[in-house]
Amino acid sequence: MSSDASHPSPKDCRDAFHPSAARYRRFDSIYVGLRVVATVSILLALVVPHPLKSWMIGVVILCLVLTPLGWLLTPSLRCPACMGDTAQRSFGRHCPECGGCLRHRGSLQGPECSSCGKGYWSARKGRGYLIHYCTHCGAGLDDQGV
Repeated sequence: MSSDASHPSPKDCRDAFHPSAARYRRFDSIYVGLRVVATVSILLALVVPHPLKSWMIGVVILCLVLTPLGWLLTPSLRCPACMGDTAQRSFGRHCPECGGCLRHRGSLQGPECSSCGKGYWSARKGRGYLIHYCTHCGAGLDDQGV
């Protein structure tokens, strides 16, 4: 079976998606690091002597300034097959974890996968799932998950 430019093969999709997934993971680890540094600095500011408290508070403020800046600079996770944004909280027709068909359960409940049975609640803090497949076109993107 030959693949043309309008329909990349599954391996081509994974290969094309890999650099943006790697950048996304790198940015995510920076966010985790900023949150850990801010939390540790807050805790240390409670117990260290007064001259060091200003340094700890400065570190917390720096982390609070850098975090929103990082959100703006985070690379998008666009599907190479359909160019849909896979990190959006609005789902297409496919499950991000198994690629199966999603059925929408109503406005108060998120979609549910008819294959793996996983339900997705859009108001959840954080994503709560890994992206293996594009929710828009169902193309396989990442074996590890982003």
